[in-house]
This record gives sequence, C-alpha cells and structure tokens, in this order.
Amino acid sequence: MKNNLKFLFVASEAVPFAKVGGLADVVGALAQSIKKLLPESDVRIVIPFYLTVKNYLNEHSLKPTLLSNFEIKIGNRAVNGEIYELNYKNVVYYFISQPEYFDREGIYVDVETKNDYPDSLERFVFFSRAVLEGLRVISYQPDIIQVNDWQTSLIPVYLKTEQKLNNFYRGIKSVLLIHNLSYQGIFSIDQYYITGLDWKHFNKEELEFYGYLNLLKGGIVFSDCIITVSETYAKEIQTVEYGNGLEEIIKKKADEGKVFGVVNGVDYEEWDPSIDIYLKEKFGINYDFDTIERKKLSKKNF
Repeated sequence: MKNNLKFLFVASEAVPFAKVGGLADVVGALAQSIKKLLPESDVRIVIPFYLTVKNYLNEHSLKPTLLSNFEIKIGNRAVNGEIYELNYKNVVYYFISQPEYFDREGIYVDVETKNDYPDSLERFVFFSRAVLEGLRVISYQPDIIQVNDWQTSLIPVYLKTEQKLNNFYRGIKSVLLIHNLSYQGIFSIDQYYITGLDWKHFNKEELEFYGYLNLLKGGIVFSDCIITVSETYAKEIQTVEYGNGLEEIIKKKADEGKVFGVVNGVDYEEWDPSIDIYLKEKFGINYDFDTIERKKLSKKNF
C-alpha cells in the first residue's frame, strides 16, 4: 500500500465534535489509526456543521476557517452551503454548513417530538452532494472516500452515475462501512425526486426496495467495496436471518471479493479514565484502593 494515500472519511457524526452512537467513535479513531499507520498519508474527515459542533468549537476556543461557499440543487430548489476547515490532532476536519438543515438541537431526531426529522432525506441528500461539490471547489481529490451507513450512501451512487464521466471524480474509489444493517434509510417513492437521480436507477438491482427508496442499498451496489465491523458480521449479513432483505446483493458483492470485516479497536487516549472529560471522578488504569473508590464514585455520578 502506498504511504501517501489521500483518505476522506465522510460521516454524519465524528468524535469529538458530534456524537450520538458508536459511529462517531469509529470514524474519529479510524482516521487517527490510519494516520499513525501511514504517517505520510493525507487523512481528512467531513461531517455536517451541526449546532452541537458549533457549541463544541466555542467551548474549546477552536475557530474553523471558511474555505468556500456553493449552491446545491435539492429537488426543485437551490440551497446554499459553506465548507469550513479545521486542523485537529493532525487530521483535517471539514464542516458542511447549512443552517436550515443543521442548526438544530438534535442530530437525527427532533428533541421535542423524539421522532426522526421529516426532512431527513433532504438533509443528507444535501450533505452528500455538498461533500462532492465541496471537494471540487477546494480542489481536493482523495484517492479513497470512505462513507458510513445510509446517511452518506448516496456518495458512491453519485460517483458512479452523475459524475461517472467527470474527470475530477473519475479516479476516486469509494468504500462503504456498515455499522448496523438495520438502519437503511428507507423513504417513500414520492421523495425520490429529492435525490436528483435519473429514474432509471429506481429498479430492484439498484435503489428500489419493495417499492421504496433504499439509500443503504444504493451504497452497497455502487461502492467499490464494503467493510463491516467484524469478519463474523460480514458473513452474517449475507444470510436471511441477519441480512434485513439485503443479503442477496451483499452476497453478490462478497462473491466479487468486495466485502471485508474489520474488528473495531479501542482508542486508548479517548477512553483513558485518568483524563476522560465525561468522568467526574477520574482514576488511573493501575488498580489500587483509591482507583476502586473513584470507580464507585463515577458509577454513582452516572
């Protein structure tokens, strides 16, 4: 493997800026791990510029740089966006800003109703298109774009369809990391127009799923390879029991040698109990009486 590869990780969340679940930990830790493994590599991460991201930046006196603005067509309207840059722990982070979509208290769910946002498809269609447009306007061409789960699964689709003949994107390979196959990004056919894709792609071999639009399915079909969180899970999702209706297309991908399992690791800095910002009572990794007492206090605080 070349040591100077250019990686772009695209996700709906990443530590320390925005976190709902394990996805955020994996994205942040994987980028750091690749940077350590391949010191000459160019590793970058892009996430939406959520309100929670802005709050984190303000709390830690971090100021990203505005690189450019752009316009994205979403359905029948044009939506303006901006791309910001921040160098954090030797990794470049990009933040895609669009206040209408991302200046909200919740990342995926309305904090008052506890329901998914009704414009979830629109938000992540915008984000996916904005990532690709953002790369063009800042003239950054990664070798590999690694996308995560359904929220960013349209990026491989756009690369292999609309941008197939575009010289800027032609050499970019896409990798889809599936964290949980249960969440597929399924939407009604009435919303398909929001993607901006030609209707010829709404078929059972590509984006159609029992009469609905399935974004994760599109990512599986159009990505150059798939990664899951373990070798066992990579095999399980090829079965009816665990495939959630996508087992056939995953097995087809596996038969082509394009499905891999990579076991999640632990970021020992992030999870160091002696410096963990989320622990009120911090303790070292070497056990003694004081450690046990502090663990008890931490559990009580939780």
